[in-house]
Amino acid sequence: MNARETVQQTPPVEGEIDLFELWQGLVQEKATIFWTVFFITLLGGLYAFFAPKMYEVKAGLLPPSQALINEASYANIVTLDSNTIFKKVLESLNPISLPEKLLKDSDIAKTFKDRTQNERLNILTKAISIEIPTASKIKPLMGESFLTKVSVLYETPEEALLIAESILAMITQEVKTEIKEDLVSRLKLQLTNNQRSTDFEVNKAKQEIYAEIERLQSADQEKKEGILEQIKVVKNKAEADRLFKIQRLESDYILAKKLQIKTPTFPVDFKKESSLRNSIDLVNSTPSNYWNGTVVLEAELNSLKKRTNNAPYISELSNLNQQLEALEVNTKIEQLKTRTNFISFSNELRALSYKKGQLIKALKTIETAEFPVYKIALTPVEPTNAVKPKKVLILAVSIVLGLILGVFIALIRRSVKNRKAL
Repeated sequence: MNARETVQQTPPVEGEIDLFELWQGLVQEKATIFWTVFFITLLGGLYAFFAPKMYEVKAGLLPPSQALINEASYANIVTLDSNTIFKKVLESLNPISLPEKLLKDSDIAKTFKDRTQNERLNILTKAISIEIPTASKIKPLMGESFLTKVSVLYETPEEALLIAESILAMITQEVKTEIKEDLVSRLKLQLTNNQRSTDFEVNKAKQEIYAEIERLQSADQEKKEGILEQIKVVKNKAEADRLFKIQRLESDYILAKKLQIKTPTFPVDFKKESSLRNSIDLVNSTPSNYWNGTVVLEAELNSLKKRTNNAPYISELSNLNQQLEALEVNTKIEQLKTRTNFISFSNELRALSYKKGQLIKALKTIETAEFPVYKIALTPVEPTNAVKPKKVLILAVSIVLGLILGVFIALIRRSVKNRKAL
């Protein structure tokens, strides 16, 4: 008896698996394995050839060029950063809210016009895939630190491309609008604060003008009072002079009457003819007007006594009145009262006016600015080949799955037969 026969005759130990017997069992059940593999492969083939085709459109996004962003900036008032803008793009690419926002697009709505709102949302949610890079996927040396991939998987290539392009157009408009509204809001707030500061400075300038007007008016009033005092003094002096002249003329009149001088007489001639020449020294006496005669002196006395206004006889009064009239209208005060432009007289207002002009220019720049919110790293194009179903992979998986399932069924059948044989 040889060794092989010895092995065959030795019964297997309980709990051990006889591989040779197992192989013999599989050989005996080869038909089961074959038909199982055939059936599973057939099902996989049917699915591969009859399952709906799916087309994929991909787009790759990167932060926009800072040089192009700078074209929308204005001086130091409005500055835009490409990375900040791109972060807003990533926020807009929220896969939860994106389908609902897409359905507001008229073209997308037409695509799903025969479906309910929930069906539309479910289809778009399944169709859209957003891949945002994480820290573990950063590739700075390759320039892909912020590379974001947008994928759309749909039944027709045209509609897949339409959805992808609608996503890009929507986030472009949404981010631009958000950035512009934010900047415009901030600029308008700065303009409001600028106007408040301007109003404050204008009121401050007005208060300074009112104070200056009061100072000038006070100075003019002081001058007026001084001039009026001078006028009063010269008038009092003129009145005193009039009274003095009356007294003097009355004395001269009495003397002329005693001397019987009625008409003006030359003093020297009167001395020679007068019988009183020995008793009155007409030449060496105090100067007097008696020699004008009683007629003249009486007329002059009457004139002085009847005078009620000395103004025409005061030489200084004309100049004083002119000075007083000049003070009635102060051109500087009138200019201050009518001043409406305070910018030329205030450094603060000039600075605020310049800043306001800059803010208005910046506001107009932002309102009309056109700038990119991302850079296309991968342009979405209409696919020509379906990515699903993957026929070769499905057939390969079907064969392997059929083989595994066939072996499993064969082993079960073999085990059942062995138990029945016992």
